[in-house]
Amino acid sequence: MSGIGVCAQIAAKDPERADRMWGMVLGEDGEYSLDRPARAMGRQLCDQCPLRVDCLSRALVSPVRDNTIIGGLSYEERTILARRVAKAFDTASRRIHKLSQPAVRDWLAGHPEIIICAKDARHQMWRQKKQRREPVSAQGTLF
Repeated sequence: MSGIGVCAQIAAKDPERADRMWGMVLGEDGEYSLDRPARAMGRQLCDQCPLRVDCLSRALVSPVRDNTIIGGLSYEERTILARRVAKAFDTASRRIHKLSQPAVRDWLAGHPEIIICAKDARHQMWRQKKQRREPVSAQGTLF
């Protein structure tokens, strides 16, 4: 599919806003941080974008590792998705970059539920991590 995604349209008009929605922001302290509300809005726009599958397939077959949102997914979610796509193509996830982007795009277009499963799997992972944490008790004197 060809065309211009919502992210490119926003980036052309307001690059700083696009960085907040899909990337990271350099703070006054010189550290990069996330603007979580803006990223949530960016994810929603990606979820509705007709070019989403195209963006995701390009991200999966390229070796880029960053903390940006692409196709509505974080790097961790794209890693989960890559494992599932690799399994469907009977290849190792570390070799997914050898697959053709059009083949991955076509497969994703035929299996949109896999994208949702990748998001859900990441949320489930975070829930499990939180459940394993022991509550911190305040025993003894603090001062």
